[in-house]
Amino acid sequence: MDETAPQIKLAIIGGGFSAAALIAHLCRHQPEMVRYITVIGSELEHKPLGAGAAFGTESEYFRLNVRSGIMKLFSDKSDDFGSWARKAVTDDDAHITYGQLKSQKEDYFYRRRDFARYVTVRLNEICSSGLPRQTADRVTSLIPHAAYWEIKTQAGASMRAEHVVLALGNPPPRWPCSVPASPQP
Repeated sequence: MDETAPQIKLAIIGGGFSAAALIAHLCRHQPEMVRYITVIGSELEHKPLGAGAAFGTESEYFRLNVRSGIMKLFSDKSDDFGSWARKAVTDDDAHITYGQLKSQKEDYFYRRRDFARYVTVRLNEICSSGLPRQTADRVTSLIPHAAYWEIKTQAGASMRAEHVVLALGNPPPRWPCSVPASPQP
């Protein structure tokens, strides 16, 4: 085997919504491409592809901060999530009425975990021949070479990819200074 040949056509680093959206679009337009993709993300150990930090919470109190009709995987499918959620999700607290009396509007603000479920369901429908390989690990280095990218992981794996997509989302918040866990008397 050529030690400089890429082992992977496309490596997607990160397993959250951005990775899932890219895969959904690839499955929709180039379904044969899926077998050449590997997704690498530490979140994949405990969460399905697409959940990530933004939508991977199990808390019933963490809601989307936008109306359900705005959330979607494809721009040409308006209210796809909202339509799906009204059929698949039982959540009386999602429905709200807002605005002035004469211009009152109704809408839905579902839980973040419901959107993660929607992404999982849609991915499985769109990628009917299967999802890409998934590796639950953290990438520690990405080294460019002439014909490939060398990827090293926390678990000690090393792989070569022809193309790499960084789908890392937002990093965890960092406090500007240390804050004690409880007030000191």
